[in-house]
Amino acid sequence: MKTIDAIVTTYYRNEYLKTAIESLLASKGVVVEVYVVDMSCERHAEEVVREYDVNYVPIQSYDTDHTLKQIAKARDIGVALSTEDYVFFLDDDDTVTPDGLSKLVNSLNGQCGVAFGMPDSLLSPEMIKPFYTNENPLNPERLRSFMLGLLTTPLSTCAMVVERESIESIPPIASLPHDDIATVFELSTTTNIATIDEVIVHSQQKEPDAGLSKESLYGQANIFTEYQDYYDEIPTEFRLTDRQYEAAKSEYHRYKAMAALSDRYWSSSAIYQYYNSAKTRPYGITYGYLRFLASLFGSLGLFLFAKIQGKKVA
Repeated sequence: MKTIDAIVTTYYRNEYLKTAIESLLASKGVVVEVYVVDMSCERHAEEVVREYDVNYVPIQSYDTDHTLKQIAKARDIGVALSTEDYVFFLDDDDTVTPDGLSKLVNSLNGQCGVAFGMPDSLLSPEMIKPFYTNENPLNPERLRSFMLGLLTTPLSTCAMVVERESIESIPPIASLPHDDIATVFELSTTTNIATIDEVIVHSQQKEPDAGLSKESLYGQANIFTEYQDYYDEIPTEFRLTDRQYEAAKSEYHRYKAMAALSDRYWSSSAIYQYYNSAKTRPYGITYGYLRFLASLFGSLGLFLFAKIQGKKVA
């Protein structure tokens, strides 16, 4: 029976952590060695962890206030301290299905270095479905084309089992522009990817919003600039058209605008970025400029605009 190191990062969410740990310990068909990395810097999770036969890793301090970098550093620490051949990341507010880990590790089948299942709170099912066909390994060029075009990922690092050799072959997660998107991108350049058409991770929160944090939005925007060289390297079959590239550039500006407004009601920087997003948008141009005009009135203007359009604020 294979053993998997499960690294759980936690930050003041003991009410969820307990259920997350129990879901890992209830895994079937594999042995799970759990490492709880406490990001609170004051051993907040210790009282919960003490109830279980798991490893407790309290972080004493961080050299950055960047939330995304802190999460990434916690994962890097977990990878460094664990020893088994397979690694699994889990957020403290998620749970894994009883047979999820065994299905993922078995799908590697000696050909792939990482396997992804579906989380229940990523992108729309229609958008990600083409990447979960059980036809493995996944075409990496198609995956990278999708990621560079939309500046997001159809795969989640919190729904994957990765060989230690593969996760250690990429740069430290804390050095990447985004802890989730960039990790998937880097893995796609170093190893074959398998996927299974099944939800294996469930969120305990009804409306997860970690992806809307200021740091995450800036990180998402930075995918466009950090991986700029890859746009020309994608084979012709999957290469972005000029319109698709302009759409990616428009998204880059949109994410920067959203980040600028994430912690305030009005921002001149957000207005500037929404203008650039509208200017580079290759389709729905009227919508882009109307959104720019709405941004003149800050968060309230964008909220009302989105409500009229029947969409989420963006």
